[in-house]
Amino acid sequence: MNSAVETKILDAAFKVIDQYTISGTRMHLIAQECGMAQSNLHYHFKTKKDLLIALLNYIQHQFNESRCNAMNQCPNTLRGQLSGFFQQKKYIIQEQPQYDRVQMDYWSQGQVDSQINESIVQSYQIWREHIVSTILLYDPEQDREQLNLLAHIMVSMMVGASVQYLSNSQAFNLDAYFAACLDMIENFLS
Repeated sequence: MNSAVETKILDAAFKVIDQYTISGTRMHLIAQECGMAQSNLHYHFKTKKDLLIALLNYIQHQFNESRCNAMNQCPNTLRGQLSGFFQQKKYIIQEQPQYDRVQMDYWSQGQVDSQINESIVQSYQIWREHIVSTILLYDPEQDREQLNLLAHIMVSMMVGASVQYLSNSQAFNLDAYFAACLDMIENFLS
């Protein structure tokens, strides 16, 4: 669990990364955003990389909470719960696009940094496991190997929506996109 000061630092780092990207982020910019001395920042996070890994884990925790909240508001059926995954992603795309921008920046950094890549791999694994466990709650006879493949497909649908919609929000209707995704997932399961 993060202290209040560490949470303040992580929130500031998130804002700075969204504005400057990971490559352009400097510890002094984060300290300025926090309104603290850079030495205080280094007391909590010795290096920029330590801070980046902590921020990625913090974001993952927020995604997990957001996803659970979205799903709790959906009907307690397989279709309802699957729609919760898409509803959460739609909300992030439209209301909190900075999360997708920062996540994509992390993905890019992960291509050259094995520690960041490992954190990205773990975050996607958590997402996919949540999809699989949700389906198994309603349809425990489904083949686990097929469900693992389906989880990869669903994540690709959601990440693909982010990349395309954030590049050009006029290109397609997000509601229609996710409704089609949900129909495809149900067809795959039947």
